[in-house]
Order: sequence, then C-alpha cells, then structure tokens
Amino acid sequence: MNDTTFESLSLHPLLATTLARRGYVNAMPVQAAVSDAAHAGRDLLVSSQTGSGKTLAFGLAMASELLAGASALAERGGVIPRALVVAPTRELAVQVANELGWLFAEAPLRLAAFTGGTPMGGDLRRLRMGVDLVVGTPGRLVDLQRRGALDLSRIATLVLDEADEMLDMGFKEDLEALLSAAPAERRTLLFSATLPRPIQQLASTYQRNAVRIDVRSPGASKAHADIDFRAHLVRGRDRFAAVVNMLLANPDAKSIVFCRTREGVGDLQHKLVEHGFAAVAMAGDRAQGERDRALAALRSGSARILVATNVAARGIDVPDVELVIHGDLPDGAESLTHRSGRTGRAGRKGTSVLLVDPVQRRRAERLLGELGVKVTWAKVTTETEARAAAEKRLGDALLASLRPETEGTEGEPLDESFARTPAFDLTPMLNRLTAEVSAQDLLALLLRRELARLPQALPLEAIEGEAPRGRALRPPMEAGEGRGPRPEAPTRRREPPREPLPRDKRPDPGPSPSVRPSWQEERVPVAPRAAGRAVIFRVNLGADTQAAPRTLLPLICRRGDVDRTLVGSIRVGPQSSTFEIAAEAAVSFARSAMQPDPREPHVRFEAARPPGEAAPVRPRRSQSDEAPRGGPSAAPSPRRPSREQGGQRPLRRAARPYAS
Repeated sequence: MNDTTFESLSLHPLLATTLARRGYVNAMPVQAAVSDAAHAGRDLLVSSQTGSGKTLAFGLAMASELLAGASALAERGGVIPRALVVAPTRELAVQVANELGWLFAEAPLRLAAFTGGTPMGGDLRRLRMGVDLVVGTPGRLVDLQRRGALDLSRIATLVLDEADEMLDMGFKEDLEALLSAAPAERRTLLFSATLPRPIQQLASTYQRNAVRIDVRSPGASKAHADIDFRAHLVRGRDRFAAVVNMLLANPDAKSIVFCRTREGVGDLQHKLVEHGFAAVAMAGDRAQGERDRALAALRSGSARILVATNVAARGIDVPDVELVIHGDLPDGAESLTHRSGRTGRAGRKGTSVLLVDPVQRRRAERLLGELGVKVTWAKVTTETEARAAAEKRLGDALLASLRPETEGTEGEPLDESFARTPAFDLTPMLNRLTAEVSAQDLLALLLRRELARLPQALPLEAIEGEAPRGRALRPPMEAGEGRGPRPEAPTRRREPPREPLPRDKRPDPGPSPSVRPSWQEERVPVAPRAAGRAVIFRVNLGADTQAAPRTLLPLICRRGDVDRTLVGSIRVGPQSSTFEIAAEAAVSFARSAMQPDPREPHVRFEAARPPGEAAPVRPRRSQSDEAPRGGPSAAPSPRRPSREQGGQRPLRRAARPYAS
C-alpha cells in the first residue's frame, strides 16, 4: 500500500481540486515517482506494469508544461498542439483521452484523439479548430503530420505509452518520424512494461539524460506479482474442452482467451457461443464498430468472455479481468507479459493459465523461465470438476434468491412465502404437483432442466502436471561400473512385398493430423436410435458461420431440452441448417427451442415442416454402421464434369483452426 498522498505532491491547484473531487487520496507508486519535484522537466524512462495507474501518472507529469501560463493558452485558443501522447491501439488511445479529459476538465485546454478506423475529415476539422493536447495511434498521427494538418513544431511534452508494444507491432518508423518532427528541446516520457534492446536504443537516441524509474513489483522484474501463473498439459484434441471446463469452473470471472490468429479467434468465439457462453471476439479484421460493441458488452456484463489476438487486445480497457487463458502459447516472454497483464491490475489478483501440449512443455518452461515467475503445473479442470462447479453455482443462486434479505446465515430457514408474490400465487400449482409426485422428484426434474440450459462440461484426458516427460533417464552408474559390451544389432530379414489390400478392406485412417484444425474435437459416434417419424426444424446457423453437425447437436439438445437420441439427421446449408426431431418430442421441443435465449439472441429455431407432415427418420448411425467406401453396397458416384466439359469444380476451402 503506497502512503504518498496527492496533497503531499506539488500539483497544480486545478489538478489537486479535480483529484479531491473524484475521491483520489493516495497516489500509486508510479504516480508518486513521476511527480517527484526532483524530476521536474527531465526526460523519464519508466518501467511500469500494465494497470498500475500510469495514464494518470504521465498526465500529472505533463501538467507543468501544459498548464504553464493557462491564461495565455486560453487566449491563444490552442491552435497548435503543445503535448502529444502516442498509444499502440485505438482502444488504448480512446481510454487515455478519456482519462486525461477528466483530469484536465477544469483547465482551458482542448483535447482530441485521432485513431485509425475513423473518418479523416473529422480529424482535419478538429485540428483546424485548434487542439492543445493530442492523443493518437502512430499510423494516423503520421498521416496527419504528412498532410500538414498536425503541426508538431510547438510540442513541449511527448509521451510514448506502451512503447515496447508499439515496436512489436511494427511502428518503429512511425515513432521515429514523430520524434524527429517534434522540437529537440521537448520533454520525452517513455513508458514501457519491458525494456528490450530496441526500447533502450530508442531511449538513447531520442531522450536526453533520461531519469530511469522502475516501479515494478519487487521480485517480479518482468512479470506482474499479482498474477498467479498456472500451466496445464492438454493434448491438442482436448484444448476446446479444457477452455470450456475452465470457464465453467470460474463462472463469475471475467475472462480473456488468447489465440494466435484471427481465424482462430473467430472459430473459437463461434464455438463458445454455440456451446452456450456469452462470448465476444476482437481481432484485427473486425470493424471499429464491432470492436466497440464487444468492449461495451464486456463492460456492461452482458458478456463475460473475450476471445482475442495479441494485437487486438493490446491497450484495451476491460476492468476486473480475473482470468486469462492462453489457448495458444505466446510467441515470446514479452507477449506473455502483456497478455497476462490484462489481469492482476491495480492491486487486484488475477490468474494466467497456459494450455500446453505435452510436446511443447520444454518451450513453455523456457518461456516461463525467462519471466522468472513461479508457475504451478497441475491437471486441467476435468468434466466432473466443471460439472460440480456449475451445480454448486446453480444451487447457491437458488438459495440466495429464496432466502430473505434479512437472513443469510447458514442453517436459517427459507422464507415460506417465496411461492406467493403480489403478481400471482403458486401455492395451488405446487399443491397439485406434489399430490402427484414427491417434492424431491419435482425439484430434481426442475434442476435437471435448468442444468441442461447451461453450457455443458466436456470430457478430456487429464494429464498429470508433474508426470515425467520424454524417455526415462538412465540412473547414474556406480564407481567402476562399465557399460558392458554393446549388444549386436538384430539382423533384419527381408520379406517379399505384400500385396495391397482391396479398397473395401482397407481401414479408414481418419483425417491427417497435419490438416486437422487445432481446436477440432475428436469425433464421437452418436448412439443410434430406432427409426420412426420425425418433424423437420430449421436453425439460422449454416456453413457461413462454420456450423457443423458436431457443434449443432449439443445446441439443439440444450435449447430444445431433448436427449440426443431424439435427434435425427442434421443437414448444414449455406445460411441455415435443418434437422429432424422425433415426432413424439416435436411439440415440447418447439415450445422450448423457440423461446428466446438471452445468451444467444441471434440464434433462432423454427419448424421447417408442419407437425402433420412428419417424415420418416433415418436413424443416426455410428461409424461402425457405415458401409465401407467403395464396397458392394456403395452406389457409384457420378463423375464430376471437367472444366473442359464446361463443368465447375467447387473451390477447396482452407482448413480453419477452430472449425469442427
């Protein structure tokens, strides 16, 4: 806990009043360090963890130059900028502008943010009107400067926020252009979570005798001390199940799942939504409006899971993130630092979990070793543990809603009047139902239905975290012990080549591991059911959303409250999919599935064929029921016309890493 108060710092009266009005009393370490009177007017090279309050820190640091002669600023109208803040992403730039906006709200300053993805015309108009404090992303700022719209000739303070991130993102030339265009006598404040060689070179080139400030936690020179690092050995085929089970085991935690590619982000987010989670995505190919809506959903609580790439998540303002899951291993220690820095911010605790394929364990250990952090290797959350966590949460929620607000300690009786509300009285219905079945059976039925609406835990292979890896090491030899003679190599007997098996006798090798998407689940045959009559329904998920029978089946069962044995064939179309429901369950399925679900407001079910026109059902078959390809029962497939014959062959689609 830092004991330095804002009152003890030499702050401008306008800032002191603003901070007091907003309830700020104690300064965080980085804020106290940059506001030290001994550092006034000096260039600063600051190492500070993400979420440590550095935005307010450099706002306080630049105040002396910005507010010097405030009346003159007011008369001048802020035609030419006096301060420039450069941030790596649009989201961070907007966040910085908002925070500096309230800090300087009482000062006669004009502040504006300029980022990519917004119309250039609005930026040009704001600059013509005059801006004192400019916040922006490197690319947009360079564009404005080259157009002659952004004049940097009077910049007194230039701030690089998350400078290491900007270099990693390839903005070195843009940063050098901005630094070179600003006056040589300016003050330069460089903030960076890490200090790799490129950052040190940038500082030595463009700063003058900079004061080095390091306010990172003791004992965690490269990683955040408030983060609990964990690692789980998970085979590639079980990664989606591992993510699902971890999210179920932490149902109230706001979480971020990191993927390496934009395609991976889209596929994983889609699968999580299909599985029943309220998840949003953020990747470099998303429009700014979609990114803003995703952040708004996270801040409002309507979504608790963000799936993102490294670049897209840099600098975003998502408060109270408790869990970070690395679905793909990061490329390096710095990437792991910034990913994990989304949690454990501003003194709060967080958890960073790495999913490590057994063949990548040594790489993961080297990565964590570079950070110098303590990591706990353990078994991943199992299906049983995830289901138990979901059941406990449901039970706790029910008890909390039934217990009077005036009570709340364990062992106290529930309010017996919970069945009677001003709107309606459930007592007659309860009496009728309990006359037919026991209260325990009735409650069990309702609980099963409620649990069926929740995302379901998935089976996986739980690998012991400390299990020996690779081949066993030979124990050390005793003194004088020799290896003994080398055994002779066995002679290889040459056998005549075997005749190839007929096509209908060859085993099905399955998909090649090299082309199987990294998040694809192993196919599990569906238990066959007896043939009968069925009703056809439609859902508005198709190939354009990467829907597949494997992912649609659990969604159909959960939304319709039916067992998988009552689902017939599933056919995926371009924009929608059709499926069969046994006639005896069609009415109850329609009643349940067609109810809107706030977790999936975009998913809609409808009857594709009236109930009176039930079609015969072809029962779902397991792989063992299928006739071998090319066997006697296989009908000859028509030959596709060649291009020379005027035919059109379908385009081959690239494998998507998260598609089923």
